[in-house]
Amino acid sequence: MSARLLPASSIPPELWTVAAKLRLSAILSQSYRLTLDSEGLLKKALEAKAGGDIGGESAQDTNRHFTHNFSGSCGRVQLALLDPHNELENASDLFIRAFSGGKVGLLDIPCGTGAASAATLSTIAELRERGVIPRIPLDIYLVAGDKSAKAREIATQLLGSMNDALRRQGISIHVKIEEWDVLEAQNTRELLHTWMEHARDCREYFVLAANFSGVLKHGGNFDSAKPQLDEVFGWAAARKSSVVWIEPRTGGATNAFWPQFKKKLWRMLPSFFKIFPSDVAPDPLESDAQLEHPIRPNFCHRVNLSLIKLARNAP
Repeated sequence: MSARLLPASSIPPELWTVAAKLRLSAILSQSYRLTLDSEGLLKKALEAKAGGDIGGESAQDTNRHFTHNFSGSCGRVQLALLDPHNELENASDLFIRAFSGGKVGLLDIPCGTGAASAATLSTIAELRERGVIPRIPLDIYLVAGDKSAKAREIATQLLGSMNDALRRQGISIHVKIEEWDVLEAQNTRELLHTWMEHARDCREYFVLAANFSGVLKHGGNFDSAKPQLDEVFGWAAARKSSVVWIEPRTGGATNAFWPQFKKKLWRMLPSFFKIFPSDVAPDPLESDAQLEHPIRPNFCHRVNLSLIKLARNAP
């Protein structure tokens, strides 16, 4: 493996402690607390045990996930970006290269309450704050999609509360959060059209897909979603995007979701993306770590992930 852009030894203790635990950035932890308080959910979050909820379309499901599982969703993305155990090949490099500076078009699907984008941008900001990576001006043109109206509302509030802190690290974000259902063809075309228009002429394009398995592992949902996912990958390839797809390492993902992904989606991908030496679908890469809870002192829980990464084609 070639030298990493972010060597594990250079990860600052604000993100990876000497006790080998993930720590969400101060920016994200503060914004999470503020948003919980604004939504009247802070007391529940301080009392809740982590885990057990994958979110959902209803406001009740969304609130439960935001209080119980938001930190874990953030932790998985931060674990992929930092890769402190050196277990995820060049996944960290894809993040660091894409978000190093300039104009970047980010597609976050399904965005839920904004965990994936918030974790990515706040971690990059923390690395800049600690002098690990340069503070080159970075303009993020983010298009995010989710079916839940309540999740979109919380994501808008959360990302908005991070604006000033990100700006101090040279990061400006331009956000469009849209209603999106992966099972709907026209809805998917509209989301991708918004991404085409909102993120024009970017230096880099990046697709961050997270937590699909909760929905797609059920019944015929994967088959119904496949044409839309084909279209997402097709446009991602046309834009020479990098793609990182992250799922929790659960029985549903391992035994139901990833096998369908490899069987039904992988066949078309090697012609679009150059990262694996053969047409054989790879097994997902895996990692896990303890995560310090962002608002509950002295409380830790385990986060784990499985991911597939796709590098953009050479120009």
